[in-house]
Amino acid sequence: MKIRIKTKYKAFEIYLYLIALMPLVALLQDVLPAINKVTFMFIFVFQILVIINRLTPMYTAFLSIALLTYVISAMNTSGFSYSNNMLYYINWLLYVGTMCLNYDKMKNWIRDNKRYIYTIIILWNIAVGISIFIPSCYFVKEAGARYFGSYVGSTFRLAPTALFIEIMVLNMIILFENKKSIVFMIVPMYCGFMGGSRTYFLILTIVMIIAVFVINKNKYRFFATMIPIALIGFAVFRKSAIFTKTMQTTDENMYGDNMTRFTSSRNIIWSDILHSFSKLNIYEKFFGAGFGFSNRVTSLAAHNDFIEILVTYGYLGLILYVFSVVILIYVFIRRKTISKIILVLSILVWLINASANMFCYYICAALSFPFLLCAVVFQGEKIKIKKETEKKHLR
Repeated sequence: MKIRIKTKYKAFEIYLYLIALMPLVALLQDVLPAINKVTFMFIFVFQILVIINRLTPMYTAFLSIALLTYVISAMNTSGFSYSNNMLYYINWLLYVGTMCLNYDKMKNWIRDNKRYIYTIIILWNIAVGISIFIPSCYFVKEAGARYFGSYVGSTFRLAPTALFIEIMVLNMIILFENKKSIVFMIVPMYCGFMGGSRTYFLILTIVMIIAVFVINKNKYRFFATMIPIALIGFAVFRKSAIFTKTMQTTDENMYGDNMTRFTSSRNIIWSDILHSFSKLNIYEKFFGAGFGFSNRVTSLAAHNDFIEILVTYGYLGLILYVFSVVILIYVFIRRKTISKIILVLSILVWLINASANMFCYYICAALSFPFLLCAVVFQGEKIKIKKETEKKHLR
């Protein structure tokens, strides 16, 4: 019996080592595309091995319904052709189940693997930092604007890795009270400033604000620190690629009306997809119209988790997705002392990304969220210890 428990724990450790490695591996997806796919498949397989012996009746029912939804969606797919997108939704649901069932082990792993996590953080910063000075790591798009894509040539591939790195840095700052670690957020923020995604710029900024908040012991010091940071940030923003992108939304000479420019045509995409979905029969609405429905309608993904999941997996699939996020947050914070401000900001990181871009379809963004919730819990533990210490002094 003891051997079995030890084996499962080792499997979960390997699983987390692979997950934490993803921000580095994802940088190589253009150079060595196989390594990215192989690492993801190992994560997918390990997560099944880890979860299979720990299933409770509730999670068994949850994953059974998820599998049913997935199979029916596959059956409803017309013109079937394989895409990695087919795995991301079911991977998210498995990931949530795995993390909820191994919540304490995950917290302990983060505590016990400071050196490994810092190694990933430093290597990523060095690799992406070097690419800042390589002209070929920039690409031109929309009215001649020049955006940073590092080695992957795309903001939407690079920014999720930057988000994951920021969140790991946040955990290190909170756990080990190493304020100087915030310097490792500079390169991720450069990705936000010089990338072409306003969504990722916003959520990277939110994580940075959380870091500044936990470093400063009270709100007065926080605001005193944020004022110069905000002034410097605004000055950098005025010279950045994301400023150019933002200004394009106010330029009436650019395409479409104000809403179309503001959403980068997403409002049109959402409208067309939902209009096509409204014409489906009750069965397809409930179970989904199959993989690639959005692409068949608009030649693009929905750039919105809720819409993409709705049309692919139906009302049932969307309910499962929302439930998965709610249960993940609940398991992590239940009966815990937490900072409500940090929790709300952390939920916004998910919600903004899921609504204006896509969350569970970008693997590094999806994998990073439980780590962000761990940061919320770790900060809460420090608040609890501080309150208990203050009570002792009052006695």
